[in-house]
Formats: sequence, C-alpha cells, structure tokens
Amino acid sequence: MWLFLGTAHCFALTFSDIEARGGSIWIGNGYTVDKNGNPVQWSDVSPLVGTLGVDLGIPISQNLSVRPALDLFGIQYAQTASGKVVPTQIETANAVLMIGALLSAPVSYTWDLNSSLSISAGASPSFLFRIPTLSYGTPDRSAITSYMYQSLRFFYPEVQGSLLYKFQKTFQFGIALRGLFPIFHLWDGESMPIWDQMMVSGTLFLRFLL
Repeated sequence: MWLFLGTAHCFALTFSDIEARGGSIWIGNGYTVDKNGNPVQWSDVSPLVGTLGVDLGIPISQNLSVRPALDLFGIQYAQTASGKVVPTQIETANAVLMIGALLSAPVSYTWDLNSSLSISAGASPSFLFRIPTLSYGTPDRSAITSYMYQSLRFFYPEVQGSLLYKFQKTFQFGIALRGLFPIFHLWDGESMPIWDQMMVSGTLFLRFLL
C-alpha cells in the first residue's frame, strides 16, 4: 500500500476518500469426498473467516472511480493424499496457517439514489497471495505453498456491489458484497465443481472523505 501511495504521488493522483472495512469471506471447498464417496482426510467444510481491509478512492469522473484495496485474512491449509491442497481445521496435525493478502483495484460506478443513499457496482482483476506462517505438525510447506501459485491459482476476477449511507459530509458508512471467481479451473486440470475455491465476501465499511 505504501508503494502504491508513493507511485500515486509521483503521478499526482487525487484521492477522494479512504475506507476501513471488516467482514467475513466464504471460501468454497468442493473436495471433501473423493470419487468413491469416501471422506477426504483433513479436508474441512467450506470455511467462513474474518477479514480486515482498507481501500482508497481515486476519482476518474463524477460517478466513476478506481478503488485500490488490500484485505487480509487467515486460514489453515493441508495437503491431501491426491496432492490437492484444501482448507482444514486448526486441530489438523499437518497444516500451515496462511495469511491471505487480497489485492484488488475495482473500477466502480456510483449512482445516487437520493441525497443520503447511493449504490455502486464494479469489477476487478484481483489477486490473492497466500503467505505461509505457522506450521502445525510436519506439513510439506513447500508443496502447499507451490500449489497456491501453480496454474495462476492466485488470479481471481471479481465483481462487487455496495450500498452507501452519507452520514455526514466527511463520514459515510455502508455494506458491500463481493464475488471472486476461480477462473483457473478452466486450465488447472482438476475435476472440481465450479464453486471450489470460489470466494464470497460481505463487509461493513467506514469511509472518510479527504
């Protein structure tokens, strides 16, 4: 984020606001049973984890803006016997806690409903970088981390929408919904349902006008 701010300063970009947000993100796991219907060891149901994030508004026109953002969350992963990496519980003996750093820069269009309410919709070529931290037991950290970056598994095109209430001239708050799609299933060779590794996020945010 500091690198972005430095670059923005060099190109004399104007920021309209800064936003702090928190919420939850659902991560689809379509590999809880194998092709024979047997439970996959260490594979957990699709988890719901908390997120914290920040973004900046860069106006393009009166209603159009770009909003570079960073969101962070933590989740445990384990490698199954097939080699596929899946979300798992913290009690799992061979797991790695990864910090997910979700970078996005949606182009967003805003419609004013009245003097207090507005809605917006946007899209972004987002990127999820998973950073390994703590290990539980003796997992193969290298294999788990490599899986996350093979076949562009960090590339997540997304769409989003939000509802904003203008509480004061310099202070606003709202809710946002995001959908991030695992487009890499088109070429990664895994026979998984389309919602496997899909992410859906709901957040509450506070926006401070600059």
